[in-house]
Amino acid sequence: MTKEAYLELVLPAVDPNQQVATPYPIMASVVGTANSSQITISIEKPAYPDSIAGLKSDVAATLAKDATTTIKPDYIIVKDNYGRDKKLVDLLADPQANPAIQGTHKVVVSVADGTQDVVTLSQAELVNKTDSITVTAKQKGSERIKIQLVDLKDVSNANDDVVVYSYESYIFSVVDSSGIVEYAVEQLPKISNKPGHQVDLKVTGKRSNGTTVALPADAYSVTTTNNKLVFNNGKLDATLFLDGDNDFDDKGEVKVKVIVAIYATTDQFEQEVVVTNEALKPTTIELQNAGSLKAENGVIKGPKDQITIENLFKTLKIKDQFGFEMDKDVDANALRGSFDVTISNVDDVTVTAGDEANTKIVPISGNAGTVTLNPNAVGTGDSFTVLFTSKVTGVRITARVVAE
Repeated sequence: MTKEAYLELVLPAVDPNQQVATPYPIMASVVGTANSSQITISIEKPAYPDSIAGLKSDVAATLAKDATTTIKPDYIIVKDNYGRDKKLVDLLADPQANPAIQGTHKVVVSVADGTQDVVTLSQAELVNKTDSITVTAKQKGSERIKIQLVDLKDVSNANDDVVVYSYESYIFSVVDSSGIVEYAVEQLPKISNKPGHQVDLKVTGKRSNGTTVALPADAYSVTTTNNKLVFNNGKLDATLFLDGDNDFDDKGEVKVKVIVAIYATTDQFEQEVVVTNEALKPTTIELQNAGSLKAENGVIKGPKDQITIENLFKTLKIKDQFGFEMDKDVDANALRGSFDVTISNVDDVTVTAGDEANTKIVPISGNAGTVTLNPNAVGTGDSFTVLFTSKVTGVRITARVVAE
């Protein structure tokens, strides 16, 4: 005998109207003795998106006339009612994953005074996770913007929308070229020749107070010493280099110089960048929402009929060695096949006596592209641990899966 015992606390369903913490005392006593112990677990009210704390530095706050900057969901800092960061993309709709599933929230961006004279906005709302708003500088001055987090409540009824929070502390400043005292070009990383791996070329100005200024595309010229490295729409594109080209050395690399010339001055910047044809490989993995499956804090929850190996794999945000999501560049089935999957620590609460073969979740291990999970065996309340491991790099991620 191990003289160990375990207690399991089954929590009630989430109450969206809960306002105060609910205490749950747990007591254990040893039979035949006076020994006992008690702990009290406090169940707090559910977490929910509560506020906007600002924009990340990816959004340029100071722009030269005609310059642009972009507001994307990833650049908006959202907090929950416990002060923790929430990913805005997890609150918005994802039409690529499942067009039928709408988001729980949206973000509305507007000019605070109602007149877009200093800057203009390309659109007013971020509804889908892939949406973005382009901000264009029109004339010298300052413009305060309003960023509203909106709870859609009943997604089929626009009149049911509720503004959760309004953030009005972000100001765009537009300066003319006379306010720029120097220019700079950010260091370029190694560039892949694979599709979808274009790299931003960031050319900026600086004011006397050190503030960075975003420049318009017509403020400078860009040339390269190999015309297979193309500059277009603010990005360097190496896809004209084919894997078998003689340009590459025995390491699969080719060096190219990028020359940036500033029109307003005689400044010229030159950088040598490396273009590589190396194969893409998983480097980092994190969890994300996918369709009706919600991922947070290492736990994936969703309807029991949606819990399959294929759908669980879709909750993985896999980035390659260049920082790009791999599922944008590789066939999804091929990528899934390059991972092993293991299911363990099964807690099956819905097993039917005499029918275990069909109703019990069976621990499995194998190729994520071929191994399947019996959907008839997954019932409400069941849970298990899933582990995905890259066969190429060994990078892995573990999550607890809960069927609802």
